[in-house]
Amino acid sequence: MSSPRARGVRYRGLLFDLFGTLLFFREGADTRRWLAEAVRAELPGVEFERFLEAARWASIAMEEERGDSHREFSSVERFRRTLLALGFPGDVRVAERLCRAHMRGLAEAAELPRGYRDLVAALARRYRLGLVSNFDHGPTAREILARLGLAGFLSAVVISEEFGWRKPRREIFFHALEQLGLPPEEVLFVGDTPADDIDGARRAGLHAAWIDARRVQFPSGLCAPTFVVADLHALGEILLSEAL
Repeated sequence: MSSPRARGVRYRGLLFDLFGTLLFFREGADTRRWLAEAVRAELPGVEFERFLEAARWASIAMEEERGDSHREFSSVERFRRTLLALGFPGDVRVAERLCRAHMRGLAEAAELPRGYRDLVAALARRYRLGLVSNFDHGPTAREILARLGLAGFLSAVVISEEFGWRKPRREIFFHALEQLGLPPEEVLFVGDTPADDIDGARRAGLHAAWIDARRVQFPSGLCAPTFVVADLHALGEILLSEAL
């Protein structure tokens, strides 16, 4: 569905969110297996459920520390604080090994829906493409993009862990626009999260397409999306038509 604000607009660039928009985690995938093995090796005697509880409290404390600043914390830092919560020294080397194990599970579970790669390739022939993701481990995001054959289509890749700030901070959108070499009014952001993706992009001056797979009402009080679609295929029908 398009809004009146989209009429007559000729986009030159597209920016995508990553998880929940381009990529998804395979249903039923065991993303914790590698982490559980790493915990047994690195922290003998610590039950995995106890480790997960400490990680949960570390994450809550980091969210409170972040507040409304939208500062990003790395996955390594989260595991370092988890070690401290368990009474161990906050050894960054151990935290890095735990992080790598956790990310291995996530990377193995990440998949591209049927037809999405071909759609991205078709869009790349008409638009400059980029990505802005709230993700706490940049190397894993880039590894997944390369493995699934998407990296070569993207002129801009901005991961919050590398940039230091998360969506909806305007700076992260502006940084991606600089990499694309386009002004905000010529770029459409595509995402599934109303506040971080849609409201954040609109406040940065971009148009925005909301992926509303669950068919729910868009929250009031936020900047409305330019398009509302069920998935990327539906948006592709609009973007690859002669209308835009």
